[in-house]
Amino acid sequence: MEKILLCSYDPIFTKALMGVVFQEGYGVEVVDHAALAVQKAMARSYAGVILDSGSIGLPAEEAAKIINLAVGDVPVIVAGSTGTSDGGTWSIRRPPDLLEVTQVVRELRTRTEAERRGRGI
Repeated sequence: MEKILLCSYDPIFTKALMGVVFQEGYGVEVVDHAALAVQKAMARSYAGVILDSGSIGLPAEEAAKIINLAVGDVPVIVAGSTGTSDGGTWSIRRPPDLLEVTQVVRELRTRTEAERRGRGI
């Protein structure tokens, strides 16, 4: 099962997103600091990374930039960011709108499957 890396220190936020991610057929690995999410994204293959902009320490937007530069083929979703789908990074509202999260996760799956077909995997 493919996994999504979810970074948030907020248990309510984490619980809400985990339900959507599980429903869409992904496993979830949870960390509570963006710096740790960057390390894990560089060390292991994930279907995507969700970063909570409300987390402490390294700002989620900066972590997203690092992940995009270091591991360019991993889509990043930043919750609470003002940006939109740009260069491998999506934005969702915070607190999360579960319909919006579902749509973004489905788009992530569509993109991942299209890239695999393009590589012949």
